[in-house]
Amino acid sequence: EITRSDDGVIFSPYKKSECVLKQDGFTLFKGYLRLLDVTDKDGEISYNVNLYSEVIALADYLKELSFRDLDFTELSHDYNKTQIKYSWNDSGTGITYTNPNTSGFRNAYSTVKYPFVNWNNQMLIANGSTGSNATLNNPELTALEQAFRPFINIKYIIERIFENTPFTFTSNFFDTTDFKKLYMDFNWGTAEVPSVSAINSFNGQWAKQISGVTNPSVNAGTSFTNLVLFNTSNSTVPPNYNLATNIITATTDGEQYNISGGYRIENTSTTATQVVDCQWLYNSIPLSVTQLSIPPSDYRDFNFTFNQILLTGDTLQAQFKRNNPFSTATVRMYEDSITPTSNVFFNVNTIAITTNILLQALRGELGQWDFLKGLMTMFNLVTIPDENNPNNIKFEPYVDVFINNTAGTTLSDRTIKHDWTDKIDVSEMKLEPLTDLNRRTIFKFVEDEDDFAFTNYKNQVGGHLYGSKKYNAGNEFNILEGLDEIVAEPFAATVIKPLFDNLPQFITPALYSYNADDDTSEGFDNSPRIMFDNGIKSTGASYYIPPQNGLSSENQSQFLQFSHLSDIPTITSLPPVATDTRDFHFGECQLLTGVGNATANNLFNLYWLPYYNELYNPNTRTMTIKVNLNPADINTFKFNDTVMIKNRVFRVNKIDYKPNDLATVEFILIP
Repeated sequence: EITRSDDGVIFSPYKKSECVLKQDGFTLFKGYLRLLDVTDKDGEISYNVNLYSEVIALADYLKELSFRDLDFTELSHDYNKTQIKYSWNDSGTGITYTNPNTSGFRNAYSTVKYPFVNWNNQMLIANGSTGSNATLNNPELTALEQAFRPFINIKYIIERIFENTPFTFTSNFFDTTDFKKLYMDFNWGTAEVPSVSAINSFNGQWAKQISGVTNPSVNAGTSFTNLVLFNTSNSTVPPNYNLATNIITATTDGEQYNISGGYRIENTSTTATQVVDCQWLYNSIPLSVTQLSIPPSDYRDFNFTFNQILLTGDTLQAQFKRNNPFSTATVRMYEDSITPTSNVFFNVNTIAITTNILLQALRGELGQWDFLKGLMTMFNLVTIPDENNPNNIKFEPYVDVFINNTAGTTLSDRTIKHDWTDKIDVSEMKLEPLTDLNRRTIFKFVEDEDDFAFTNYKNQVGGHLYGSKKYNAGNEFNILEGLDEIVAEPFAATVIKPLFDNLPQFITPALYSYNADDDTSEGFDNSPRIMFDNGIKSTGASYYIPPQNGLSSENQSQFLQFSHLSDIPTITSLPPVATDTRDFHFGECQLLTGVGNATANNLFNLYWLPYYNELYNPNTRTMTIKVNLNPADINTFKFNDTVMIKNRVFRVNKIDYKPNDLATVEFILIP
């Protein structure tokens, strides 16, 4: 749709529409159309348009969106020892969230977890000097945040990203057990640590007369009316209590209200009993609901005791109403005396809570498309249009789409989908070697310069980057030059090692900076990390969790372990079994003492090497040739199909298709 005006053609090149391109009844393309320009030549108007796939449209849609546009309010929960330990469980008791599951994707067991991570390297070796009951010579935490900060499940994040787009996705790979155990850290960096504030007490009162001033009556109607408190020299209400509306509105996340007391309600009728409904309203949820039956010329008390935690903007208000709309009698707050007849006691503090604000403190600026693109780089994912639904995008590894594609007939060890031998002039076949390849390729993650463990490893091994892979094309390609970099941006690699030398089983990620000038270490604003959930492990000793956020201390012998490996061997089973352990870094490298030997099942070997084996093969050739393709050929062709021409198997790299003319096709001969 474009808008015409008298002085020319006006249109937006940024608007797009779903489109289907057909020829002779055959669908050639489903996707999106964008108008590029309009030419009006002597009244003959031509339109230049671009057709593009769902993935391009998705990238276009997400490129301006960050994680701050994802609302993680449904993940709010108390930040304390109990909830941290609940997060370790895969069954039984999971995290207790304080808000409803509005997305439908949240899970009490898998969405948020708190593994043990060395976030600042400031934990102690207990020697009794702190006065705690920590086991001597074992690790002693002085604060929860030294080891426990939230991680969010990768599959959950992907679901939340797609939730607010016009697209959907399907992926067998995303549904695998391994992928569902991958998490990204939501370290809050230098943001304020969730903590408990001191408890403040208030006593709000009501009386008909206070300090010689007669207050207006507060009468009950047939719909709920707010009950009233005053703030005088003898009566105090919380700072968030609005004296004009009599509503409490939270100004920070985690405001906890312990409220008790009562309002006295009177019936001024001398003949009829009045039924009165009373309640506290939390947002739109009734609390402490009570129904009073008040005899004529008498009163009753609306008593209550409850506890409620509020997030920013949440409200609390006390209300009452007459149950009988036909009564002419008056139901009101009791006002026979100048002595306060209604008293409400408030104990108010701010509890430690993991909130959306805290989760977004460091990760809020991360781009949503950058996150997806980083995952696609790690696992060499390709996107496939869904022929039945143009808004659905399929994500699968290259090896599954192209190498292990079994659709078609089998010729020896190759599966052939199309035979185009009769569609070309085979006498004009000319095969040429690939010439635009680089001799070397490095697969790596971004480097966190403040990451002491990563930088120290790099310096100790002559500059090799932990988790990287250097691929060399070999002597057969010695005429090639150049270096290509495949970077899984925005993610960084994570060094894992024993927490202390004397605890070889207590292997954790090391994510802290170090200042050699004063020999101090601290946390830093790290690039996001992807880690695998190894489950609950034994420390081989114990570590001390301090009393914090209202809960007592303890010596704990277990921890939730995250790492870049699918499993870390125990001391008795070193090294890891190479045919079983998966590494979610790119390449083999010497692991630190206690972690075991490297496994060959890394990202490069599992997801990139099959592609590179075809690309960097002396027998790989390209061929560009005219092919007599018709609409039916285009309709049934998929780029992961293989094509046979004169008993040779090809993959199609590019098709320049023109209706009713020969198509120009670029083939790659598969060795």
